[in-house]
Order: sequence, then structure tokens, then C-alpha cells
Amino acid sequence: MSILDDYDPGDDLRKLAETDYEAAKLKRGVEAADYVAKKYWNIEFLAATGNVEERKAQAGISQAHDISKLKYFDALEASEKIQNERRTLQLRIDVWRSLNANRRQG
Repeated sequence: MSILDDYDPGDDLRKLAETDYEAAKLKRGVEAADYVAKKYWNIEFLAATGNVEERKAQAGISQAHDISKLKYFDALEASEKIQNERRTLQLRIDVWRSLNANRRQG
């Protein structure tokens, strides 16, 4: 018994197709969260006092920036999770395709 005996690539192809939009939305969420985090950093930097390095430090440790960065990391995790799942599906299809081609030749 091999992977070819009980594997149906159609299931994985369907899952890939069904997660296209979700993957795009999650990537958009990462980009939006990054935008917001940078925006809060800039707001805090402009409101801070002192020399440039002191203002950068104040902006970087502000509560608003921290919260926005945590949201960015959550969005990144969700996006990476679905991308990893999609890569696994694609890898299974590729392995099946390779094994199937070898079986036809041999």
C-alpha cells in the first residue's frame, strides 16, 4: 500500500481553492496591523520630547504602540498558519504527482 492507493489530490485542491480568499484576507490583516502599528509609533514619536533617540525610545515603549504590535503579531500568526497549511497541501499534491509519474514510467 502506498500514498497513491488512498490519496485523492482533489480534496487538497478543493481545500486550496476554498482558502484562497481567507488567505488573502489574513494577509491583508497583517498589512493593516503593520500600518496601524507604524501609525501609532509615529504619533507617539511626534508627541515625545527630547532628542531623536529619546523620542524613538518613548514611541517604542508606548502603550498604544505595544497594543498595536501585539495585534500585528496575532495577525501575522494567523496568516502564517493558513499559509503553512496551504504549503502542506501543495506539497502533498506535488509528492503525489511525482509518485504517480514514477509509477506510470516504471
